[in-house]
Amino acid sequence: MVKGKILKYYREQKGYTQEQLSKGICSVSHLSKIERGITEYSEEITAILSKQLNINIQDEVRKFKNFEVTLQEWQNAIVMLDTDEMQVKKAALDANPLKNIPDFQVRYSLLLARHYLVFYEIEKCHKLMENVKKLDINLSPYESNLYNHVQGIYYFSIGSYKKSIEILKKIDSNYSSQEYYYHLAISYHAVHNNTLAQYYAQKALHYFQETLNFTRILDT
Repeated sequence: MVKGKILKYYREQKGYTQEQLSKGICSVSHLSKIERGITEYSEEITAILSKQLNINIQDEVRKFKNFEVTLQEWQNAIVMLDTDEMQVKKAALDANPLKNIPDFQVRYSLLLARHYLVFYEIEKCHKLMENVKKLDINLSPYESNLYNHVQGIYYFSIGSYKKSIEILKKIDSNYSSQEYYYHLAISYHAVHNNTLAQYYAQKALHYFQETLNFTRILDT
């Protein structure tokens, strides 16, 4: 399935149609099924298709898997506010040509927007969020929640505290990062609702204690 996604990505990058790439190798319908991950295929076929695209499919699979791991490490560094590690992970991701593959495009863009917010690059964040909004892609439940989280932080950063609360309250149980409780707490604190600020601060504190996030414990 991963190989099919990689073949499709590089085929489109190089401007080949399915008919052009599959000619003399397999049928167009078979290539289409390979790209969608809905058929069995031989290693020989993927090797020949890869050669046509001038890529090493095994290397590209490793890059794909490394991207997934590094993306999560980048997110962890952002939550930890480890700015040095954030820069290292961002550089590694930027050097990976698969950052624009559909599997990663939205999450990478949203984490980049979040990265910019940590460094107070508000306008860069705003532009990225607008670009994500324009993408013709159905967001997964996790991506929708991540979008709301980043958007909520953005609104807090520009002083729109009530809008920040409105957006952050849309986050549901499909979202694994309870860090957003912290951003709800500071947003409620900014509008002088001390009861809810304390309530969400306690939830954030519990999360940061569980994850041994000492920097954020002190912040909370």
